[in-house]
Amino acid sequence: MIKKLIILILSAVIAAVCVMIFNTDHEKERASQKLSEQEKRLWNQTIRVYLQKDLQSGTDFYDAGHLLMVPLHYAYSSSDEKLMNEFEEHFRRFQSAAHEELDLRTESKRLSTLQYYYLISRYIVLADKSGSDQEHVDDLANYLLDEMEKLWLETPAWQWSRTSFEGGMRQRVLWKLENKKTDRGYYRAFVDEELFAFAIAADLSRHFDNNPVLKDILRINYRVFQQEGRFERDGRWVFQPGIWSDHPDYLYAGYTKKTHINQTKPIEGIAADSSHFHRFPLWITNFIQAYPKGSEQRQLFLNIRQGLEKQFFDKVLVAPDRQRPYYKLNNFMDGRNGLYRWNYPTIRNNGYGPYELSGTFMMGWWTFLGSDRIKEVYSDVTKQFPLPREAVDLYTGPAATKASSSFAAAANSYDNGFKEILAILASKVR
Repeated sequence: MIKKLIILILSAVIAAVCVMIFNTDHEKERASQKLSEQEKRLWNQTIRVYLQKDLQSGTDFYDAGHLLMVPLHYAYSSSDEKLMNEFEEHFRRFQSAAHEELDLRTESKRLSTLQYYYLISRYIVLADKSGSDQEHVDDLANYLLDEMEKLWLETPAWQWSRTSFEGGMRQRVLWKLENKKTDRGYYRAFVDEELFAFAIAADLSRHFDNNPVLKDILRINYRVFQQEGRFERDGRWVFQPGIWSDHPDYLYAGYTKKTHINQTKPIEGIAADSSHFHRFPLWITNFIQAYPKGSEQRQLFLNIRQGLEKQFFDKVLVAPDRQRPYYKLNNFMDGRNGLYRWNYPTIRNNGYGPYELSGTFMMGWWTFLGSDRIKEVYSDVTKQFPLPREAVDLYTGPAATKASSSFAAAANSYDNGFKEILAILASKVR
């Protein structure tokens, strides 16, 4: 009896100590996330202003989906009620009927719409977790669910070289999975709008436990990544290697200089460009969270995120050196650094040269790889501001189309604090 009493007392003491240690560590983590007064000023003059803007064009929504994602996650991971309230106010102003540019049924508007819808779905998950804005969150979730069900099953899905799939995105995805040989390799490529749809469905599945359409999307999403991803022997991970080799954007990837170009020079087996791929860390994190703990699906995506993190550090990220004292990205996810989108109609100077896709790194999405070393990289980036002009020119790149809001435009955002606060938030978000 005495032994049992002693064991119970010791168990209680150990439990209390564990709770104390957990709370102490939790408080230390929260303290490390807090913004300094200078950082708060940067937030107020950039993110706060952006959140209060009236988004109008498709470009506005597309840009907001990119540029507000890291701030959204920071606001909720830091539990800063003031910052959370700013996002609540932003989304309370959202009324789809008032925005003709948000339209999944129009092919030209679909990608920008999905980009912004993904910001909404992430807000739904984070607000649900915090228990805030519940009535409005439910309205947003029901709206997005209706939109995704129609997109998946009803809205005609375009496809290169043939008529649209009348059975919706689901029919197109299954066609890509089941047709191993097509006239062009990239006809089978899984494009951003499909991956955004998968990620939005993953978010909504946490709000709607038993929706059959969301379950179907997640089931097929797992099949896509199981079939189309590839782990290298050392654990690195790539997605659909070689699928884009014969696409016009990749036909000059064999050149590493913008001179003496007289014919195409594709590379068989080339990986996707690093710019578009910056969304994958957050998508993969969504998928991890959408499947049950201990399931083979969840384990696959845990392995993928670990493999992607290794791929990024081993093959893509280039550390500062004496010649270029700032971070750079190789143009392709396998470490190749050739030309991208040569002779693309909206790009100046004929296309992207070596490292000229590095600007997407400064949006901060690579932080969702979740490792300590990616946080350390972004922390190092914050110390490099103000950036040297050559870095700004490289990050801005040759694209003629820039973010529509003047203070968020690529040409301005490196000097006015916008990209600086994004780097700060990327180093702190958990």
